[in-house]
Amino acid sequence: MSSKITEYSSHTYKLVPSPDVFPHSIYFTIVGQENPIAFFVNSKDMSEYQWITITMTSLHRQIQLGRNINGVIEDMEETFQPNGHYIIAGRNNQRANSIVHHLGILLRQHVEYHKAKRLRESGK
Repeated sequence: MSSKITEYSSHTYKLVPSPDVFPHSIYFTIVGQENPIAFFVNSKDMSEYQWITITMTSLHRQIQLGRNINGVIEDMEETFQPNGHYIIAGRNNQRANSIVHHLGILLRQHVEYHKAKRLRESGK
């Protein structure tokens, strides 16, 4: 019996929310490029582990069931946390309304970068 092993590239982004929103850095790993297949979040502060786990599992499941990545990104970018907004460092005063919103911004940036890269490489 033979099995096929598929390799996927991944990229990890470091988020540094305002300390009053979340006291530690957050590491967001996206597996796949234009069409990500999995997401992982890690942080030194594991007090939020349960919501992180269910959010990432839910996103992964939506992708497996054929949901377009843009719909997932839109849902993430619409997530609002009262008193959880902050200015994203190094992003020209771009505001994140929540950590999940910030993750959505990074996911959109990741997908758009890899789409543009593919188009450049194909000469279109």
